[in-house]
Amino acid sequence: MISYFKVVVFLIFFFQFLKNKVICSINESKNANENLNEDNNLNEDSNLNEDKNINDNIYQLKFMIANDELHKNLTIQEKLILDSLENDKLKYPLLKHETETYLDISKFKKKSINDADDDMYIIPTIQSSFYDIAKYEHLLKEQLIESYTANISDLIKKKLLIVRTLKTIKLMFIPLNSYKQKNNLKTALEELNEVFKNNVDQSEKNRLVNNHREAFKNILNVVDDIEKSKEIINKGETLILGNSKIDLMSTNDFFFTTNTNIKFMEELDNISKQYGLGLINQLGPHLIALGHFMILKLALKYYNIFFELKSVKFFSWQQILNFNMSDRYKILDMMCDQDAVYYSEKKRRKTYMKVDRSNTSMECNILEFLIHFFNKYQLEIIKITEDTDFDLHGMMEHRHIRDRFFSYMCNDPKECIIYHTDRFKKEKDEEDTFQQQDTSHNISAYNLYLNFYYFMKRYSSYGMRKTTYVHLLNLTGLINYDIRAYVTSLYLPGYYNIIEMSFTEETELPTLFYHSLECVKKCYFDENNEYTLFMKNTSIDSNFINEVSKCDLCKGAFLYANLKYDNVPSMLQKFYIYVTQGLKLKKVTSLVRTLDIYQDYSNFLSHDVNWYTFLFLFRITSFQEIAQKNVAESLYLNLKDEDSFHRSVTTSYWFPSHIKKYYTLHVRKHLPNNLLDELLKLMRKSTIEKMKKSITFLVHVNSFLQLDFFHNLNEPPFGFPRAHPLSLILEHKFKEWMNGSPAGFYFSNYQNPYIRKELHNRVLDLKFEPPKINEWNKVLKIIIKCAYEMYFEQRHVKNLFKYHNIHNINNKIMLMRDTYDMFNRKNFDDILFFADIVNIRKYLTATPLVKKRMDRTFYVVHSILGNSVNFYKYGIIYGFKVNKEILKEVVDELFSIYNFNTDIFTDTSFLQTVYLLFRKIEDTYKTQRRNDRM
Repeated sequence: MISYFKVVVFLIFFFQFLKNKVICSINESKNANENLNEDNNLNEDSNLNEDKNINDNIYQLKFMIANDELHKNLTIQEKLILDSLENDKLKYPLLKHETETYLDISKFKKKSINDADDDMYIIPTIQSSFYDIAKYEHLLKEQLIESYTANISDLIKKKLLIVRTLKTIKLMFIPLNSYKQKNNLKTALEELNEVFKNNVDQSEKNRLVNNHREAFKNILNVVDDIEKSKEIINKGETLILGNSKIDLMSTNDFFFTTNTNIKFMEELDNISKQYGLGLINQLGPHLIALGHFMILKLALKYYNIFFELKSVKFFSWQQILNFNMSDRYKILDMMCDQDAVYYSEKKRRKTYMKVDRSNTSMECNILEFLIHFFNKYQLEIIKITEDTDFDLHGMMEHRHIRDRFFSYMCNDPKECIIYHTDRFKKEKDEEDTFQQQDTSHNISAYNLYLNFYYFMKRYSSYGMRKTTYVHLLNLTGLINYDIRAYVTSLYLPGYYNIIEMSFTEETELPTLFYHSLECVKKCYFDENNEYTLFMKNTSIDSNFINEVSKCDLCKGAFLYANLKYDNVPSMLQKFYIYVTQGLKLKKVTSLVRTLDIYQDYSNFLSHDVNWYTFLFLFRITSFQEIAQKNVAESLYLNLKDEDSFHRSVTTSYWFPSHIKKYYTLHVRKHLPNNLLDELLKLMRKSTIEKMKKSITFLVHVNSFLQLDFFHNLNEPPFGFPRAHPLSLILEHKFKEWMNGSPAGFYFSNYQNPYIRKELHNRVLDLKFEPPKINEWNKVLKIIIKCAYEMYFEQRHVKNLFKYHNIHNINNKIMLMRDTYDMFNRKNFDDILFFADIVNIRKYLTATPLVKKRMDRTFYVVHSILGNSVNFYKYGIIYGFKVNKEILKEVVDELFSIYNFNTDIFTDTSFLQTVYLLFRKIEDTYKTQRRNDRM
């Protein structure tokens, strides 16, 4: 017996060991195949693949600055942008006398505006350097601001965007070209570093430091006086605007971050360099571009650790994006905080705060911020597809996301050009101007030329759905390691606009500004106590090698946002006036929620691409805890209430049900009425009139009453049974449909009651059958039409029409005929129906039992008197026609009011308030279309 158990135990351990060996073998084989596929997708030369085998860190760095495939695609994109600038409708900047002294004209191409005019404009060339494009951008902004009109608004935005993209490409070329020439990785990184060095001598640097210390001292004294003053009521606004009164700007002043003075733009560049923010200033918060250069900045700072000692793993930015959302954080921890503990099953916010991050570099803080919002961007853009037939979710494998996307767009998992697909062309309410394309030759969906062509020609006219498709296409390439998608992303607005999603707290603008001031104040006093050491550290002239501290960030961002020139309001002042006086908002969150994240052409904020730079710097220095914590810690502390449970009377387990019911009824009775007054204050009078005109009632209520409540008074046609009330017929029809429809196919078998088996088979085939709401309206029309026809078949009605003059027929018959004619002959296809349930309280669980019993008692009393007329069973159905154009204007205004006033309304309370508003308007319809006295 003992030996038998020994044999059993031995076999169990043996099979377990064999199982582990098999699983490991399978995983190793699978990983090897995946690595092989990734290598093939990289399309890199054999030397780069050999470097990967020798040292993965070197390979990852070479992928960013020694990548022939990346260089080739950047070159193609550069040529496409240069050609588009040459053929652009906006012939700017013009060549003037002062232009030739400001720019090195030999690096630019001159071109006449037209043959009959001597005026010329200038275009960048391949020989133009990063510095040339930076100056070109300043000159372009100056002239575009001076000539701005609303008619060329979209053209201005597009031109500024692609010039910024060209500048980014020129910057990416610096390390790529350096490595090609010198074959030295560190030298290539150092040459990139030279671009953002603060190249001033030591005496000038000390002078600037002293000047800024004195300026901050004066600023903090003024702030202290304002806070202590009892005469100043609105201290938050005074902190931003000061004593000057600024009127609402005209549309020409909506270039928030610039004015027509190039010296102002250069001063912004100088301030950014002094505080180590030159990279952010030149690129803006573009998720892909900024992350790319932050990784290179990190590579130079820790070059010895990454590439000489090789003690820490290094990953390229594109490789990081190729990982799933949680692994991106893990990779960042490996590169930045080697001792950090990673809990994969917990939220990043919680795991990040478990470890001391006080010594984390600014580059790692910015990368944490970028990864957080890239993940949010990825989830948000997938979330938008929920109302389509997409079957996507955020946790899917990246290759599966790509396959599902192309399966949906192309009806095939293989790549196709989405702009040529029927799915893309047939989006509703969007003009289809595409020509039939020849698809006999195979062109990649990520083709640089095609994507840039459709961006320049069509993007500004795309609706929300098409814009989402464009960004989702690019996202599928990014997360699947496609270099062409990496390059294409550089000009897509969504990677700039995502910064707007970071304003999530319900906080007013002066409060955010005060958080930024607190950071500046703390830094000032800390440095004042250690001034000698501070002055000693400022002698280090490399902002890539010298740590850019949080204080550099706070002070630099503060000066950037508050810089004035020629008595022109600062960026922050312009923004504050625009938000509070132009849009009449209190919170930045309300503004951001109204902006379309992926299509930002319809608002003034995108006129100047530097708007996003201002918003990014203001965001990362205005978190509540920024004075005490670093950027990433402040970000996560700001999100700490994101998933917390807010207890209330109705959600708390410990409150008795009777108290919950009383509270619910109290809120329902008083809150919506108060909010209705608030809504009316926010609406224009013209909107109320539009609401009245948006709906035209066609089925007269009294006409319906004769078919429904007073059906017993109607004599049935000869040989027919007496008709039931119309609402009872409809209710019975609903019951049949509900009972006949299986789960998941609500309202699907209107026409054919025997379709149940077919629907069941569709469930098994995983084919979704959407509810046929339009069919319901058709069936409802037919039932009501039959009721009217049966009414006119009554003997006494026929006699009236046959033997009496039509003008002498009583008002009741004329009302029925008039309603029937309008309903059946003129508006049958356009009419809609709405049921108004009279006694809705009997369906509400919060209604007290006493109230329900009183209602039942009244019903019994009415029944005894013979006059209940089904009052408590059925409701009234309204037939009406909608003016879609007017209704769309009304809905757009109501939606904007909701977005701008989320501090007043919740989604539910706003819908309730709008319902009460419609009921209030309904009371104004108490006039008869004819002189019937029923």
